[in-house]
Amino acid sequence: PHRDIIASVPLHGLQSRLTKDIYYFLSSVSSQLRKQDNRRSAAMKRLIKLVTALWPRAQVKPYGSHVSNLCLPSSDLDFVICLPAVHKNAPAEAPGVLEGRNAINETSQKLLARKLKGESWIDPRSIKV
Repeated sequence: PHRDIIASVPLHGLQSRLTKDIYYFLSSVSSQLRKQDNRRSAAMKRLIKLVTALWPRAQVKPYGSHVSNLCLPSSDLDFVICLPAVHKNAPAEAPGVLEGRNAINETSQKLLARKLKGESWIDPRSIKV
């Protein structure tokens, strides 16, 4: 589709050259992003699986440049992880992941970061807490 647009751009002046260069850039970026679709989808599925193994009712929501379609092939994937509210109507009989001693020693963010660092498909240097 971009080639038809490029062919219709008049070839006179600096403006038309810039327009043509922009269309070529967009075409190249679109092609590279399509090639990465399967990897991005697999990464999201793996993240959802890991998060829901920790917190079954959690929601994983993508945001950022990939959602707004302003991403480049080198762009990272951004996610918000929404944890359900923890209601303490009755005291827990034993400490769990979200309560008791574990909540004092390790936040939800640190727990997830620790789990992600152990995954072979994650670059541990990319994890910031």
